[in-house]
Amino acid sequence: MRQLPLFIQEELSEVRDGTVSRNYYPARDEFRRERARRREWSLIHRMPSDHAASAAT
Repeated sequence: MRQLPLFIQEELSEVRDGTVSRNYYPARDEFRRERARRREWSLIHRMPSDHAASAAT
């Protein structure tokens, strides 16, 4: 049986400081934040019928 973690992955990613990573690159971090922001906006504004209309053709 596997031991349960004290914190879930989402909580750890919020606390973790990515700048101490050896592979830290500011432009990559900025791109990820912008991508997450745009994806969140897109998911909110997506029309539910878009997929059904494209699947029917």
